[in-house]
Amino acid sequence: MLKLVFAALVMATVLGTQLEAQAQVAVRVAPPAPRSVVTEFREGHIWIHGRWVRRRGQWMWRAGHFEPVRPGLVYVQGYWGRQNAGYVWKPGRWMQPRAGYAWTPGYYRKRDGAYVWIQGQWQPVRAGHTYRAGYWTRRDGAVVWVKPGWERRQDRRAERRAVRQERRDDRRDRRDDRREARRQRRDDRQDRREARRERRQDRRQQ
Repeated sequence: MLKLVFAALVMATVLGTQLEAQAQVAVRVAPPAPRSVVTEFREGHIWIHGRWVRRRGQWMWRAGHFEPVRPGLVYVQGYWGRQNAGYVWKPGRWMQPRAGYAWTPGYYRKRDGAYVWIQGQWQPVRAGHTYRAGYWTRRDGAVVWVKPGWERRQDRRAERRAVRQERRDDRRDRRDDRREARRQRRDDRQDRREARRERRQDRRQQ
């Protein structure tokens, strides 16, 4: 039994080392611009960003997903970073928090025509404030980037309510558009039926 357990641990270590080695393989072609994804807030979960993956000489998008939060831990998003003359994927990971500090997540910023990753960092906690990570949202029908920054807790609650209301309004608008499209299709079908009926009556009269 102990031999089986030891063999399993060795295999897990080898696989982990292989995966880490694969994650550190550099590519010379810069990944495309990161996609702007609007996500809904999900209680007790964190959004893991999607990323570009290099497959057979082509870039393919791997969609992001929600993961349950891990109490007492902070998630650091993965990113594509420069290394020598190429680009290397740095996998995301969970890490221990620091007392009296807040983790400010990293994000992509366009610089000199290319997107570069701005590293996350620990910042001293500000009394009465909460750090809000940057995110994509819809405003007036357009997808916009909300920059990260510190905000008063009351302001953050108000902003969250406003964002939820915007999303509800957006969903209502889309429902109204679908209803209008269905009504228009029904009217078109009715017009076609009326036209066929009139043609049949004309043929009978002839």
